[in-house]
Amino acid sequence: LNDFSKGDLIMRKVLLATTALVAMNVSAAQAADISIYGGMDWSYYSYSDGTSEYATDGNVKIKATSTDDQGYTYTVYQSVGIHTSNEEDSSITVSGDFGKIQMGGADSVIDGMDGDVSHFANDWTNLTPNHATICSNANFQCRGEAGLYGAIGGKNHGGDGGNKIGYVSPTMNNVTFAISSADTADDRLSWALKYKNGPLAAMYGSGSEGGRDDTAYGIGITFGETTVRYQKGESKKTGTGAFQVDRTEMGVTHSMGPVGIFAGTSKEEEKVGAADKFTANGFGATYSVAPGVTLTTEFWENENATTSEDSSSVNLSVAF
Repeated sequence: LNDFSKGDLIMRKVLLATTALVAMNVSAAQAADISIYGGMDWSYYSYSDGTSEYATDGNVKIKATSTDDQGYTYTVYQSVGIHTSNEEDSSITVSGDFGKIQMGGADSVIDGMDGDVSHFANDWTNLTPNHATICSNANFQCRGEAGLYGAIGGKNHGGDGGNKIGYVSPTMNNVTFAISSADTADDRLSWALKYKNGPLAAMYGSGSEGGRDDTAYGIGITFGETTVRYQKGESKKTGTGAFQVDRTEMGVTHSMGPVGIFAGTSKEEEKVGAADKFTANGFGATYSVAPGVTLTTEFWENENATTSEDSSSVNLSVAF
């Protein structure tokens, strides 16, 4: 072969090798189901003290799923704040006939189960930014991570942040079991048992971290377009810094085509330490403007032992 022919042959081999590598990468990409979705909220709040404010919240979520020859499904998930560019959740999930195992910094597997029994965790679109000024008790949720998971291991309990590993069992005889271990200073451990049969759902959970023990149970019932949920929880610690916080939340939602209405109440009260309480009562309505576009208006009355604060808000939520 002359020099040109040798060079041509070498180039053809390089091209063939490159094409093969590209084909392998394309095949690998095609084997994974990749989706990008999310949403953004814009809110306007007006308070009884004469102040007002705007608030923005949103996330871009990326999920890649693939299944191997044995039938196991692997899912990689990440959620990033649109308004902050900060990572908020990230996880790897392995699922199959055995149930699923989730590892990473995402919300606990228990948090993904309690929507049937937890009114605040499932339906309320807005939180009131200023209500923190009258809810400063470190042992109160202050609606910040309400719901059954919030009562046994969410915000203010050391279980909502950091890395964790969790397991969810297959549903057998309408019963599902979940357990979650969080990488906190005292290695928080939480578990929950859920029963769901048609319109009825019931759930019980417990969590512990250091000297703190939390328990909660909830019930949800659906009648046609109306759903009623009730939840009771308790957090307590004995010895130095002893406290006992009782929590109760309940609410009702009703749908009428594109219109939804809701009302609810949440109460937290200290029973052992220095007397303190925080109560939030609210109601509101939603309207589905278009697919993925929802307009919400809410009214809240938040109060502690000495003062109260009323707020009203309008929220526009756009999902994609």
